[in-house]
Amino acid sequence: MLRSSIIGLGILIIVVYAIDNIIFTMKSKAVSNSLNLLKRLSIPNENRPFLMITSIGNPENQYQNTRHSVGHSILHEYARRNGFNVKKSISRFEFLSNENKDNIILYETQGYMNLSGKNLVQPWSKILELKLKESFNPVLIVLHDELDLELGKVKVRKQNSSHRGHNGLKDIQKYIGKGYTAVQIGIGRNYQKEGERNRNPNIVADYVLSKFKPEEKDIIDEISVEKVSDIIEEMENGKYIFDKQ
Repeated sequence: MLRSSIIGLGILIIVVYAIDNIIFTMKSKAVSNSLNLLKRLSIPNENRPFLMITSIGNPENQYQNTRHSVGHSILHEYARRNGFNVKKSISRFEFLSNENKDNIILYETQGYMNLSGKNLVQPWSKILELKLKESFNPVLIVLHDELDLELGKVKVRKQNSSHRGHNGLKDIQKYIGKGYTAVQIGIGRNYQKEGERNRNPNIVADYVLSKFKPEEKDIIDEISVEKVSDIIEEMENGKYIFDKQ
């Protein structure tokens, strides 16, 4: 009887060990699939595109209307002008939606610019999971500041593009990859004289963290917001969002 009990115990240990291995393998595959989904490039399919438009910058209370946070300023003004006034909580994340547009949601990335990817990965994962189940084709759009574009200029950068030294995009690529379309919002290099190429990091940091002058803010509100609005309208119709380098 003792021998039978020992044999039975041995079989039980083997079975438990095998089950643990199966569970570990399944969890590893789930994590791998999740990472692959996050880091995928958006491609067209039979489903309607769903745009998650996110801004990156620094915390609003301290850095409101600073050049580095121009993405937040544009997002807020776009939301105000286009009826995105419904707060929508998904998991613990708060988005802005418009009841008449089921194909767009707005999200202001929380925290500091240098941690944009870390702070964006979970809300984007939630949208991916939810909208794929609803038979949409989710697409990520990132609004950010760009020193090498003059104030009032706006430019779209394709998926798979380099971050070109932008710390917010660098962190996004670390956590999410290059499967997003960037909308660059020009802030210019107005800290240097014409023809000068001053890239002193301290001077640049002071400049991007400074607030817009009233006349510069007017350009953002009157020109840049309109250009971004036009681009988003084109994106709704499939333009730009599936292009890649």
